[in-house]
Amino acid sequence: MSERDSREASLPASERDASGLRHLKSPKLLQQIAAAIPFFLYIYDLVEHRNIYTNRSAAAEWGYSQEEVDRGGLALFSTIIHEDDRERLLGRAADRFSALKDGEVSEVEYRVRRGDGQWRWVHIRDVVFSRDAAGHPRQILGTM
Repeated sequence: MSERDSREASLPASERDASGLRHLKSPKLLQQIAAAIPFFLYIYDLVEHRNIYTNRSAAAEWGYSQEEVDRGGLALFSTIIHEDDRERLLGRAADRFSALKDGEVSEVEYRVRRGDGQWRWVHIRDVVFSRDAAGHPRQILGTM
């Protein structure tokens, strides 16, 4: 055990827990966590209408080329959502996100068509990740 570990072990539990938080600032740890979770993690920009971060290639997992996803953006997304779910998901997205308070979660289920034509149900959970200067949601952090 290192000297630092020995010092931390002698601290009260509440202080030990707080000292462990410094590891959360490690980019390597965050990458490992993102890679290990069994679902898609994404940051979606509501202004640019594109994912600015994903923890894995949704394109490969869903049977689309990365070029199709990059080129297609919102237009592709709107065509692979089942027509019965499209209006509920896309038509009310702005209202759904603008009503969210910081830390509040929005959950939606809908069907997505894979590249091979099969339909799959997905469940997404979104929170506001960043806001513009006026306080309107700019980016969302989500899981699928």
